[in-house]
Formats: sequence, C-alpha cells, structure tokens
Amino acid sequence: INKNYNFFQLRLIKIRFKLIKKYYKKSIWFFGSKLYEANYQSIPILLIQYFVSPSAVVIFSVHRTVVNIVMQIRKFSISIIWRESTILYSNKNFERLRDVYMFTQKASLYFTLIASLFVYVNGSYIFELWLHKVDIFDEKLLLLMLGVILVQSLWINAETFLYSWNSAKHVTI
Repeated sequence: INKNYNFFQLRLIKIRFKLIKKYYKKSIWFFGSKLYEANYQSIPILLIQYFVSPSAVVIFSVHRTVVNIVMQIRKFSISIIWRESTILYSNKNFERLRDVYMFTQKASLYFTLIASLFVYVNGSYIFELWLHKVDIFDEKLLLLMLGVILVQSLWINAETFLYSWNSAKHVTI
C-alpha cells in the first residue's frame, strides 16, 4: 500500500507542475510586478536606515506619505479607463484605443502637475496641520519626490493599459 500511495503522490506532483505551467504562466508576471512594487516601497527605507539614520527614515516616510496621496488619487482616477481599454483592445479598435491612451496620458500628466504644485506650495502648511507643528518639513526632499511622481505618472498610465490587456509580461520587463 505504501508503494502505491507514494506513486500516487508523485503523480499528483507532476500534474500540479503541468497545471502551474499551463494556467499560471501569466500570473507569474503579475506576481513579478507586485513584487517590484513591494520592493519599491521597502528598499528605500532600508537603505536610508542603513546608510543615513533611523531618524531620516521618519522624515523620508512622512514626505513620501504626503506625495503618495497624489499618486493614489491619480491611480484611482486612471483605473476608470480599465474597462474601456479592455473592450477597445478586444475589439481591435486600435485607433480609438490610441486616442483614449493619449487623452489619459495628457490628463494624467496635467493632474499630477497641478496636484504636485498644490502640494509644493502648501507643503509647509500641510505638514504643520498634519503633524501639529512638528518641524520636519524639507522643501528639497518634497520637490524631489514630486518630480519623481511626475515621471511615474506617465508610466502608471501605460501600466494600467497593459494590465487591462492582460499583458503583465510587458509591465515587468
């Protein structure tokens, strides 16, 4: 009985590998993109803590939180296009798809630019209101982070379209 049981168990493992290869190949690319996002969030913190100091992590994290609010609103607004993009792509209406993409790219850039200017101009007030007069506001760091999200906004728009077409492989590459 033990020999049959072991043989049966071995066959199940072979079947599972075939299923993984067949059904989860695209999922690996989605996993890879989420793994990248996790590293994007955690590696800067670890590097700052190791090379600078734990107190610098606090300053960096607070500034990044304020800047990420802009990115989260932007990501939410672009996700509305997901369904339309999928329909246009499946219908092979590439001309309309290009128009939608260019519109969202411009709208995304303008929104991020306006929101970034708002955060930059009101940064010290936002920090004072949020942290109750704790003075850790760093204008240069905020400006640098806002510049980074301005560039990221262009990529996130393209990423949304690729995800809506089930093309996560192109996102991770």
